[in-house]
Amino acid sequence: MLDCDVPCGLKRLLDTSDDTKKSLEHEIGNLEASIANGNEAIATLTGEVAALSAGIAALDKSVAETTANRKAEHEEVNELIASDSAAKEASGFAKNRFNKFYNPQLYKKPAAFADISEQGRSVVLCK
Repeated sequence: MLDCDVPCGLKRLLDTSDDTKKSLEHEIGNLEASIANGNEAIATLTGEVAALSAGIAALDKSVAETTANRKAEHEEVNELIASDSAAKEASGFAKNRFNKFYNPQLYKKPAAFADISEQGRSVVLCK
């Protein structure tokens, strides 16, 4: 009976070991599949990050160009405003000069100029 118990115990031990081996092999297969899925996800995300980085760089470039264009346009507008003001001032000066000769009651003596006479000569000073 002892001889029978030993092979039966070994048989049970071998069955248990075989079941454990199959279970571990199945778990290893699942883990390898999970690792493969993880690597695919990493590759996909790396590609997406690279694409987003390129998009951000393109947007930064676009913003820089737009900023430069707006600054240039702002300078042009400021120059236009300055030239417009100068033109209005010159037009007003010319109108006043015409009034001096053709319509004296509308003539206004310019505030920016003052006549000073010394010893019979006239000098015009600008402020």
